[in-house]
Amino acid sequence: MNFEELFSVSEKVVCVTGGGGGIGRGIARTFVSGGAKVYIASRSDLSDVAAEISEEGPGECLALSVDMSSEESIKKLVSDLQELEGKLDVLVNNAALGGFIHAFEKFPTNEWDQMMNANVRGPFLLVKEALGLLATAATSDAHASVVNIVSVDGIRVAMDNDWAYGAGKAALIQLTRQ
Repeated sequence: MNFEELFSVSEKVVCVTGGGGGIGRGIARTFVSGGAKVYIASRSDLSDVAAEISEEGPGECLALSVDMSSEESIKKLVSDLQELEGKLDVLVNNAALGGFIHAFEKFPTNEWDQMMNANVRGPFLLVKEALGLLATAATSDAHASVVNIVSVDGIRVAMDNDWAYGAGKAALIQLTRQ
């Protein structure tokens, strides 16, 4: 097996959560440029974004719906991927919720719950639900991959009362290590 074959994503099935934004869109574009079939998943309708990325080819990009704070929505995403592809070679947990800036003593519990559900619980549930699809993609000469996108905020002192986002990213870093 040569270098190109070893790192080829041609004909791989990839799911990128939060695929409409900067990092997620860049990840999706990279996989599509390598010939992968990429599903970008988001709470928003990303059909136009998927069509734009597909034009760059040679791979293909399609949009699916997911709310990473909802277990039911995550199960539906995995069910859709099962029905459409029957396997998943690469799962990229990129979607994240941020922007809740409060002093510790004033942080609303409901915002804490929303952030932790989307940024920690969601990726955990998605990997858990997708294990069967990932195992189907893994063969003796290929492996399935899970990539959890984190942030430097998970390892440094928070700035501007953005400590809750950092706490969630630190939890995702540790989940990834485990």
